[in-house]
Amino acid sequence: MNKKAFAKSIVTGLIFGLIVYVIVPTVLVFVINVLLSAATVLDPLHAKAHLSDMWGGMITIIVFEVLFFIAVGPTVGAAAVFIAEKINSGWAYFAGAAISLCLHYVFCAILGGGVYLVTSDDVFGSYVVLFAVFISIMGPLLGVTCVAVCRRRRSKGKQI
Repeated sequence: MNKKAFAKSIVTGLIFGLIVYVIVPTVLVFVINVLLSAATVLDPLHAKAHLSDMWGGMITIIVFEVLFFIAVGPTVGAAAVFIAEKINSGWAYFAGAAISLCLHYVFCAILGGGVYLVTSDDVFGSYVVLFAVFISIMGPLLGVTCVAVCRRRRSKGKQI
C-alpha cells in the first residue's frame, strides 16, 4: 500500500467533508435560524420558547454534522485507497461511489439515530431525513473524488 496515496486520499476526504458536511450546512442552518428568529416578532408571547428551540436545534445539528464529518471523511478516503489498489479499470470509480454511498447511509443511520435518541428532537429527525437526501448526491461524489486522487497519485508514482 502506498502510504502517500493513503494520506492524500484521507486528507481529500477530510477537506471535502469539512466543506460539504460542516461549513455549507452550518451556514444554511444559520441563515434559516436568523430568518426564523426575525419572524418571532409576529408572536411575541412565545418568542423566547421558539428562539430557544430553534437555536438549541441548530447546536444539535452542528454536533451531528461534525460527528458525521469525522466518521465519514477518513473512512471513505481509506476505502478509496483499497478500491484503487484492487480495481485497475474504470470500474474503480463506480465501486468508490457505491461503497461511499453505502458508508454514508450507514453512518447517517447510526449517528442520526444515536443523536435523535439522545435529544428526542422532532426538528432534528426531520433534518436527518433531509440530510439523507443530501448525502445521496454528495456521497458518491466524495467516493469518486477520493478514488480519482488515489489513482492519479498512484499513476504518477509508476511513471517516475
